[in-house]
Amino acid sequence: MCGEIVAQRGRSICKDCAPMLKPIKGVRCYRCSRPLLEERQEFCYDCSRKKHVYQQGIAVFGYQSPVAQSLYQLKYHARKEYGIFYGHYAAVYAKKQIQAWKIEVLIPVPLHPSRLAKRGYNQAEVIARAMGEKLNAVSLKNVLEIYEIPVDQIEGGIISSVVPQVTELCRSAAEKVIKKPVKVVGPGVKTGLNIKLDDPATAGSDLVVVAVAALNEYTCPQIVIDMGTATTMSVLDQKGCFIGGVILPGLRTSLDALVSNAAQLSQTSLAAPKKVIGKNTLDCLRGGMIYGNAASIDGMIERMEEELGCKCTIVATGGLAQAVIPHCRHNIIIDEDLLLKGLQIIYEKNR
Repeated sequence: MCGEIVAQRGRSICKDCAPMLKPIKGVRCYRCSRPLLEERQEFCYDCSRKKHVYQQGIAVFGYQSPVAQSLYQLKYHARKEYGIFYGHYAAVYAKKQIQAWKIEVLIPVPLHPSRLAKRGYNQAEVIARAMGEKLNAVSLKNVLEIYEIPVDQIEGGIISSVVPQVTELCRSAAEKVIKKPVKVVGPGVKTGLNIKLDDPATAGSDLVVVAVAALNEYTCPQIVIDMGTATTMSVLDQKGCFIGGVILPGLRTSLDALVSNAAQLSQTSLAAPKKVIGKNTLDCLRGGMIYGNAASIDGMIERMEEELGCKCTIVATGGLAQAVIPHCRHNIIIDEDLLLKGLQIIYEKNR
């Protein structure tokens, strides 16, 4: 912390600086980990009104002296040992939470190329590597070692991405790791799916991939539900043709939009309350989100089946399916691996 040489062998911090490091304790914000004043709070003021790009984080220290100064030294004065210290400390401090998240891979936030050239290294990568050492975790480059898969036995890869800004970055990164061509689902890639839309090229790659898997795994006609940023419901007719569907606001997207525009509402977890009729604001909000989304899906299924004139096999996938689908009244199959199954099928078709 102070930059002086540590006298005692094996220590990373001197006896004078150690007492100044005060980890965050007590009640904290569910989203950003900022300390809270009351136990009944779930989110801090900022997180209850702002949308973040991450779902949940855990902070070890507040950004104040002397932590702030040492991080400045790490970023701008090549003091990598500070990053190693914080990585080791964070791994020990947050080990239980990290294990609860079942994290397999640590991915440091990348630096802009100009900053990387100026600093000479990415400080987030230094911290991530140090955390990995303590947690027996790995970097993205070594993820294959977890499953003992030799790189020379991999013949290729395939990516489905609906974020154009990162598609090429992911493809090139994967090719550097496996040293083989990596395909991207899109125009020119054979899927075997007969897409009967006004403009088939506009069908999102994820919609196509999960439809391909559902067609291979389950009987038609089908309604395929994918619950993520948006909730999509795609229809495969009796012949297995992709004939269209609907796009609804995703569960988390709806919640973020609601609390950001309602002054007296705050962020909450997506745990379903015991009863539909809530007796406090948080339970009312949770009930509306979970049971409201379930009712919306049930209602759309009924309308789709009425329009088709027959009953359908209903399959659901996506990160939020487990939160909502169990509360639906229809018999819905949850298949968490539908996207991966579809990617494998499409890869085999394009060997």
